[in-house]
Amino acid sequence: MLTMTIDTRLDAIKAWLFNHYNAKNFTIEPASNDASFRRYFRVTIDNATMIVMDAPPEQEDTAPFIKVAQFLAQHDIHVPEIIAKDSQNGFLLLTDLGTQPYLHKLNSQSASALYNDAIDALVNIQRCDPQSVTLPI
Repeated sequence: MLTMTIDTRLDAIKAWLFNHYNAKNFTIEPASNDASFRRYFRVTIDNATMIVMDAPPEQEDTAPFIKVAQFLAQHDIHVPEIIAKDSQNGFLLLTDLGTQPYLHKLNSQSASALYNDAIDALVNIQRCDPQSVTLPI
């Protein structure tokens, strides 16, 4: 027997994207999984990709993500930029950092530069004033 699952949140995301961009032709596909109720989708509009975070408001609050992303960006830490948000419905539209993990780019020629980038990011995070933001637990 064939069963059909209706994903009303995905339909709501598509409507939000249509209203935000007035785009009729875009593709949306799963981007990655999360260990929470959040889901991520990669959206392609006019050959540009972005990430949609779906955080159902009854289970997830987008405010801590937004707060941490803004805090890290203010301290020159490379994080996704928030392009658009609908916190009431739990949707964030983010810049796409790509599909290539460091591990897949790591080789004898790239190791030094990649590790130095990662260490620099960790040092920058360590230099952030912890009193200037209350991080969510």
